[in-house]
Amino acid sequence: MLDELGASKPTDWVRDTMMQIINTRYNDRRLTIFTTNYLDSRRAEKEETLEDRTGVRLRSRIFEMCKTVHLEGEDYRKKFDAQL
Repeated sequence: MLDELGASKPTDWVRDTMMQIINTRYNDRRLTIFTTNYLDSRRAEKEETLEDRTGVRLRSRIFEMCKTVHLEGEDYRKKFDAQL
């Protein structure tokens, strides 16, 4: 599982390493679950997409090997902070 993909903008080394790991898993037909808060298209002009954060090659491979499931709901971190 690769959680919060795109949470930080990766360096070239990180991007290359992730591409190698993901390609290996893809070629070995291994299950990989990705999570991200980034969409594939912009809703606002300044909003970044997953492609902006990970690069074209990595985004393309992820979309080729995955089924996209959109989940919407409350941000539990904000809800938890409000209760403290």
